[in-house]
Amino acid sequence: MKITKWHRYVGVFSTIFLAVSALTGILWAYSTHLYFSEGYLKKKRGIEAPFLTKTKVTSADALNKFALFFHSYGGKGVESLVLRAEASKLTYLATFNEGKKQKKALMDAVTGNILSPIDEKFAVEIASQYVPQDTVFKSAEALDVYTHRKGRKVNNVYRVVFTGSETIEIFIDRSSGEIIEESSPSRRFLFLMQKLHQLEFFGTKKELTIIPGASLLFLVITGILIWWRRFKRKNKF
Repeated sequence: MKITKWHRYVGVFSTIFLAVSALTGILWAYSTHLYFSEGYLKKKRGIEAPFLTKTKVTSADALNKFALFFHSYGGKGVESLVLRAEASKLTYLATFNEGKKQKKALMDAVTGNILSPIDEKFAVEIASQYVPQDTVFKSAEALDVYTHRKGRKVNNVYRVVFTGSETIEIFIDRSSGEIIEESSPSRRFLFLMQKLHQLEFFGTKKELTIIPGASLLFLVITGILIWWRRFKRKNKF
């Protein structure tokens, strides 16, 4: 009798998990058809930048200048150097290690000026590449610390807001000009459905899915035992 009672209790408990899992799974899997536009952290419109051949600062000169810049922050030399077109500028992106942390900085490859931390105008220019054409710039704010949706904290970030069919927020690293996060009501809803579906709470990464999994296994085992008891009574073994 106790097995039957526990089978029912766990069955009700599992039904709640299965219903939530089914609903969030559908809202997650069919998000692009229901409420969500693709293109997360991808450029949606371009800004004409100079050709790489317009670069006036050589890589050797850039390395020397970055070395002096990083030395003032306790860095031990440049780990990597990348020439790229970023919005309307040609830039060198350099990486160095400050203790156990990796740091990055930007330099204008035409003028040789260190751009880090980038100014608000350049941040808005970079961010505008990651929003649809129908959006309009609303505001920009410098944040000392930004907490990413995955829990990690990022220092010195610009929060650039655009309005359109929905409000879009672009978070940019003020040192490297790199996009940290793209946020909007539809994306926050999608990530919530993903989190609920995978039971990612209390800092866990899918470990809590063992709860509904173990519950289903318990139902299978107790279901077989209940059936076996009834089968024995019916056939008088």
